[in-house]
Amino acid sequence: MKKKAKIITAVSAVTVVLVCLGLFIFRPWEDRQIMTGRFLRASDGTPILISEGGPTVISSVYGNEDMFDKYSDGDKITAQCTYTLTTYPGQTGVYFCIRTEKGELSDLPDEHILQLREMDWIE
Repeated sequence: MKKKAKIITAVSAVTVVLVCLGLFIFRPWEDRQIMTGRFLRASDGTPILISEGGPTVISSVYGNEDMFDKYSDGDKITAQCTYTLTTYPGQTGVYFCIRTEKGELSDLPDEHILQLREMDWIE
């Protein structure tokens, strides 16, 4: 009987730890979204994600701005983000992102490139 109680206690403790860890990692109370689009670096080095909704300035929520150094203009990336501020271009914080496809500058939508040029984001 004591052995069974120890097993139940151990399983319960592991379950509580896993639930707490899951809540810490995934933080379901925070608004998060998944965005997919093409990467572009502005003239001043600011990273921009151009999705179907238009261009969005992206930054690391952890202050780790070099997380975008491995991407080239036109690369298709998917990012887990905070809510998007409705400025133009929009702004959002990124938790993590991955490249899903290599790209080049010609893969970027022309209409957004023209708008960003008019606003002096890119040359």
